[in-house]
Amino acid sequence: MAGMTKSLKQLLYKTEQMISNGQSHPDVSAAMAVYGYDATRWGEGQALVEAARNGAQTNAEAHAAQLGATDAFYALYDEVWDQSQDLARLCANLFEGNIETLSLLGLHKRRDKTTGASELAWPVDRGLAEFLSWASNLYQTAVSNSTVSAQLATFGYPATRLDEEAAELASLTQADNAQEIAKAESQHSIIARDNAVDALQAWSRQTEMVAKMALKDNRQLLELMGLRAQKR
Repeated sequence: MAGMTKSLKQLLYKTEQMISNGQSHPDVSAAMAVYGYDATRWGEGQALVEAARNGAQTNAEAHAAQLGATDAFYALYDEVWDQSQDLARLCANLFEGNIETLSLLGLHKRRDKTTGASELAWPVDRGLAEFLSWASNLYQTAVSNSTVSAQLATFGYPATRLDEEAAELASLTQADNAQEIAKAESQHSIIARDNAVDALQAWSRQTEMVAKMALKDNRQLLELMGLRAQKR
């Protein structure tokens, strides 16, 4: 779970209760001081509380950023996928039977053994690497080949439109990189949060153990610290 987990909420509440009452109640403060719980040690505990809370917040933000980057990537992927499919279908119709041009566009798979006609082919799955290679060639050829570009211009694909769609295609790689970086940062924030929680948990357990020794004869003060007296 990203951010503030249920167990962390419980740990923060429990630890902050011990820190607050351990310093504010004179009898508890005096008893704990015998075991080295002075202002410095209580401050260490509070610092660990803040570190764990900040770690949870950082992780929540990193997780949200990851989701946003992934959503942005797939939204762009859907857009450039549809655009490239539309362009490919138009090219397949415009240059039907022209195997040389279809090959340049990446739309010719093989000749039909019976008719000799071109069997069309373009990516039908969503593999990113294959799609980027194919689509980049499609747009590059559509822009650079004068015969192709001239035909496309008469069917709603002037150079400006091809350039715009090619630019969106190029930005897909950047969007993919952005989501991978966001994933890595999210994973790093989980590790950082969990390390902070482990450190807080160790301090809290130690403080609980000390409190049970220091206040073993006073059930009321133990309960004030959020603890139960040990059975004898």
